[in-house]
Parts: sequence; structure tokens; C-alpha cells
Amino acid sequence: MNTDKILVFIQKLPTTLAAILLITWSKPYSSDLPLPHLWGYTFSMPLRLGLTAVGGAFLYYSLFYTKPKKIKKIETYEDKICPQCGEVFIADYIPEDDFCSKCKIPLEPLKDFYKRHPELKDLEETPPEIMNDIK
Repeated sequence: MNTDKILVFIQKLPTTLAAILLITWSKPYSSDLPLPHLWGYTFSMPLRLGLTAVGGAFLYYSLFYTKPKKIKKIETYEDKICPQCGEVFIADYIPEDDFCSKCKIPLEPLKDFYKRHPELKDLEETPPEIMNDIK
């Protein structure tokens, strides 16, 4: 059985019991039964109906209310690069005007930059070979 459902049931149990007790104690359904009283004061019918309405609201809340799930805001940050000088600007440090501070030209998204501009890819550097003596 799901433990979350058990915890929710345990959390809602006091409210449900309080609602049922409030409805039965106010006795709105019969005028033949002894009237409820508190500190020597007898409750009138409008007050008994009001207590029943409050008990009904508690009962409705405890049985049917579910807490709405928070929508997590997903922020995507996109790094940018200057196509002329090749300087990379990390998402938090991109200038507000979206222009390179040196070249004064618009920045482009870094993602797939070298697919769009294969001529700017530095092919002369070869990756270092794997050393055999790595432990």
C-alpha cells in the first residue's frame, strides 16, 4: 500500500472526526432531542444550523480537498558565443544588449554553433594521444 495515502489519511483524520462530532453535537436534525448547550446557554436553531454548516465545511475539506502541486519553473540558460572573436559568454554573464563587448556584433547561441559555422572549427589541433602509463 502507498505510504503517502496512509500519511494523508492520518493527517485528515482529526479534521474528519471534529467535523462529525460538531455535526452530531449541534443536533440540527431533531427538535425532540435535548438541545445542545455550552456554559449554561442553550443554542438556538440558527446557531445549530451554523455549527452544522461549519462541520459540513470541515468534513468536505477533510474528504475532498487535495493540496495543489507546485509547478516547478524550469529555466533554461543558453550560453552564447561571438562569431568573430570566439569569446564564449556564460548565461549569467551575457551582456544585456546581446552584443559582444569587444567586437560589437550580435552573439549567437553556443549550442550547435560549430555545425552552423564549420569553417570556424579549429581542426589543426589534434587531441593528445592516450598515454600507456596511466595507472
